[in-house]
Amino acid sequence: EAAGSGHLGIVRELLANGPISALYRPQAFIRAAENGHLEIVQALLANGAVISEEDRGVAVQEAARNGHLGIVRELLANGPISAEDRVLAVRNAAQNDHQEIADLLRQG
Repeated sequence: EAAGSGHLGIVRELLANGPISALYRPQAFIRAAENGHLEIVQALLANGAVISEEDRGVAVQEAARNGHLGIVRELLANGPISAEDRVLAVRNAAQNDHQEIADLLRQG
């Protein structure tokens, strides 16, 4: 919940006490991406939180839908997403007039 709400200090404190449980990790990434919390996505990645290709794809889709270009770039730099997730993310970006994100995703 702290990741999705943008509470960077709390997220850092939690990370200092150990890795995020695999049960909660996907939602932390997805909610942070959806809500535009780039520093939280970066903190999670910097602390070794691993995100699956499937969950990364969902996070990219949500970031694209809401126009969070920096997060889309950060997540794509961290690893691949499926072709299906890429198509859905392009559609989400285009439907919400986030052309720069749609163009980035089309580049592959």
